[in-house]
Amino acid sequence: MNLSEARSHPLVEYARTNLWGSGITTIPEQFEEEFNSLSASDRQLVRVLFTAATVSCPVPLSLAEDPKYGPAYLEKRYTSVDFWYRYLKEGPLKDSSFGDPVDLTHLGGRGRRYDQGWIPDGREYGVVGPSTYEGHILPRMIIDILNYSREQRLDVSENTFHALNLIALTPDEPIRAIASLAIYMSALGFHRGQLHDRLFDAGYRGETPEDYWRPILESLGTLLPRDLQFHD
Repeated sequence: MNLSEARSHPLVEYARTNLWGSGITTIPEQFEEEFNSLSASDRQLVRVLFTAATVSCPVPLSLAEDPKYGPAYLEKRYTSVDFWYRYLKEGPLKDSSFGDPVDLTHLGGRGRRYDQGWIPDGREYGVVGPSTYEGHILPRMIIDILNYSREQRLDVSENTFHALNLIALTPDEPIRAIASLAIYMSALGFHRGQLHDRLFDAGYRGETPEDYWRPILESLGTLLPRDLQFHD
């Protein structure tokens, strides 16, 4: 099975139509038997695109073909992002606007970076769930803290718990939670460049219109120290 065949798989089509941006990682029961009958490599390709749809990534085909990423990396990454998105959406940020749909029609729709024929019809004009700015950034910041703590041989549990507690302190302000995490990550030892790459993700800015992300980054800047603020 190649990417084009995986893209046309019924499970992937179902996810694009019914689970776009949901953060769900569990294969629906009606597809389990057929999915499990696939070879390991085919299951991986199908699962990559299934989770890409549930995380509402606009460029999974390009990333899967990019040697820098590839299917194995993407399967793990999308699943992790989905997990932490759902954790926040159903937990500390359940009563906030976290992940709520944003209509981008008046801003010209999605950004310039997307795979042709991948985003479902009608979804080209908005972002939802893990493709909103805060839905995209917060799960990745948690993953960054987990990975950094392991690499630096820090207390993974303690640092993760502290990060989640910071988010819970501002349950109705996801952007303030992002600022709090950035300041905490700086104190842990993250370099300014690492934090800039995460907070002002160039790839994400290419996937969404500037009139969407720029006001958010300017608002975020009012909560950050000067050296962490966004500059073109």
